[in-house]
Amino acid sequence: MGGCENQLRFQLGAALHLGIPIEQIREVFIQVQVFAGNARAFNAAAIFKSVADEFQKSE
Repeated sequence: MGGCENQLRFQLGAALHLGIPIEQIREVFIQVQVFAGNARAFNAAAIFKSVADEFQKSE
């Protein structure tokens, strides 16, 4: 991702804690794919999966 993994984890976690639905966040990665490329979109989606899994376990 170019060194922004920690920031992405933080922002995704914050979005989940604010109540933004998981499906709505997933839709963002479609835009990431278009504008930043497949590799970055897949990496971001993998980070989101781990953040979402942790979030769901904590609820």
